[in-house]
Amino acid sequence: MDADVPAFTAFTAFTAFTDEQDGIRRTLRDLLAERSTPEDVRSAVRTAAGYDTELWGRLVGRLGLPGLALPAAYGGAGRTLTELALACEEAGRVLLPSPLPATAGIAPPLIDALGTPDQRQRLLHIADGSLTCTLAAPGGALAGQLHDGIGFTWEREAHLYVKRAAADELLFGPVHLLREAAAERAGLFAPCPAGG
Repeated sequence: MDADVPAFTAFTAFTAFTDEQDGIRRTLRDLLAERSTPEDVRSAVRTAAGYDTELWGRLVGRLGLPGLALPAAYGGAGRTLTELALACEEAGRVLLPSPLPATAGIAPPLIDALGTPDQRQRLLHIADGSLTCTLAAPGGALAGQLHDGIGFTWEREAHLYVKRAAADELLFGPVHLLREAAAERAGLFAPCPAGG
């Protein structure tokens, strides 16, 4: 080996966000700071929809979040997954209960890749906010694998402890009680009364 050439050269990659990407983050952060306080989040998850429909309307109308990464042919803004990830990150920062991840991040790529032409036309309704999506899977191993794959980052660390346990309910109790206890310890939610 040549003495003038180091055996290993480390490099550091620096990625700066564009002005547009910073604008998305800033705009969303400002809106969510005023509309997604811990009290707002608690109140929203207790509604029939499970999220603040008025706030969702603002996220759709003002920011076009459901169509952010959709191609223009489907009524979207044609941005990249980077912009969508930034929006989801800001939503996650305040634990925003909303249909954003499923509506903008999970359903559209699946429909675009696997859907019929008629189903692809429904992407127009996702982009304009008139259609929200959710992920449903049959019970059993597939549902567990899907849950493990799309878990939220705030539950990731605790989830690693129970992820591989075959009898997690036997060992640790029902998962919903574990999540409730973790949220309570973090000061996010008060426990729900029985039957409520």
